[in-house]
Amino acid sequence: MERSYLGVQSAHHPISLFISDIHLSESRNDIVTAFLQFVTEVAPKADRLYILGDLFDFWAGDDIATPLTEKVAVYLSKLAKSGVEIFFLPGNRDFALGKRYAQQAHFQILPTEYRLIVEKDSEAKSLNYLNDISDDIDKNIDDSRESADCLDIDSPILLIHGDELCIDDLAYQRYKRWIRQPMILGLLRRLPRTYRLRLADKIRQKSRDLPNKAIIDVNEDFTERFFAQKSVSTIIHGHTHRAGIHRYRKGQIRVVLSDWDRTGDYLVLEKGRLCRHTFKITNQGMEAIR
Repeated sequence: MERSYLGVQSAHHPISLFISDIHLSESRNDIVTAFLQFVTEVAPKADRLYILGDLFDFWAGDDIATPLTEKVAVYLSKLAKSGVEIFFLPGNRDFALGKRYAQQAHFQILPTEYRLIVEKDSEAKSLNYLNDISDDIDKNIDDSRESADCLDIDSPILLIHGDELCIDDLAYQRYKRWIRQPMILGLLRRLPRTYRLRLADKIRQKSRDLPNKAIIDVNEDFTERFFAQKSVSTIIHGHTHRAGIHRYRKGQIRVVLSDWDRTGDYLVLEKGRLCRHTFKITNQGMEAIR
């Protein structure tokens, strides 16, 4: 696999999965169950899994292990050892996730902006992913009932978490510039564990109590300039919790992943065709939307 320090990768395997904003936490066993089912029954059929941030609802440090973080690491490690490459791009909730946990869970941490090149004629695994995806999933999900919509996309694709497009959220952008400074992050990691846990919980609660949810959506004028600046045809991101496909005047496409709450989704990229699969989240895990 070829990688560069600029965060560019040639996708010689055409079957890739994308998820974002899972927000795993001890308070949502239904989401945890659905995610572990996804890892064991859906993801093994792909070559690569890209997690575009906010895998966890908060991250207080690699040195703070919980039964949940340990269990997720075991499942991801098993997936990686089966041959699926796993890539993690930091989100606004788990940007402090570091090399120690990445090594434990056997995934690679990507830059916050990551260019992906799709080679449409590459050799694939000997299966049609979109037809075969549900064979080994829980019987509640099958090809005839799973909701999917597809579109053809062009390279290069830029993977981001999505918060960088939400420039109207001025308070958050100031906070992000401050908290992401290497010196500040280093100081935070040296704070007592109990303090970091309280701080993480306070940040999470503040985010949930935002009075105007619309302010966290992207600024469309800035997004058009962002496309031009990055010279990409497609952007895939999460963060806003507003699943959708947005087209721009010069033909660019912005694909937004949903968060996982009462429903969830994932994207499948195979030979330049991107499809969204949506499902319900119940206490039993993933369930088809009828």
